[in-house]
Parts: sequence; C-alpha cells; structure tokens
Amino acid sequence: MATARMTIGTVFDTVSNAAVAASTVLGSGIKAVNMLDKYVSDAAEKQEIRSLVDMESFETRLQEEVAMEDTQRHIKLKEFMDKSPEHQRLYQSNFDRIAAVLAKRKAA
Repeated sequence: MATARMTIGTVFDTVSNAAVAASTVLGSGIKAVNMLDKYVSDAAEKQEIRSLVDMESFETRLQEEVAMEDTQRHIKLKEFMDKSPEHQRLYQSNFDRIAAVLAKRKAA
C-alpha cells in the first residue's frame, strides 16, 4: 500500500512539474508574442511619423535633386562638347540618330 501511495505521489509530482513547465513555456511564449507585437506597433508608428515628415519636403527635395543631376549632366556635356569641333559633330550625329530611332518607335 505504501508503495502504491509513493507511486501515485510520484505520478502526481511528475504531472504537477509538467504542468508548471508547460505554464512557464506558455508564459514565455506569450511574453515573446507581446514583445513582437510591441516592436511591430512601434515600428509602424515610427514609419507613419517618418512618412509624414518625408512627404512635407518631398517635392522640394525631388526638384532640388533632379535640378542638380540635370545641371551636372549639362556641365559634363558642355565639357565634352568643348573638347573639339569633332566631339560636337560626333555627339550631334549620334544624338540625331538616337532621336530618329525613338521617333520611329513612338510612331509605331
């Protein structure tokens, strides 16, 4: 009888320990999910704020960037064309050839 009680007690202890372990694992899982949810929520809020600020100056920055790129391209083109009349002639010839190809494509 004592052996049966000890065996039953051991079984209950094992079940109790397993329940505690399962509860601990479940609690850790819930904490992990909550941490992930907080991280994603914070990231979404930061992105919303960043987007709001970015859009405030987007058009101005775009105009500045494109104007700067175009200016640099024009300066580089001018420097190339100023090298010699031959550079100018060959450039214009190739420019006209490419323009004709693009015009044919648009007409098609």
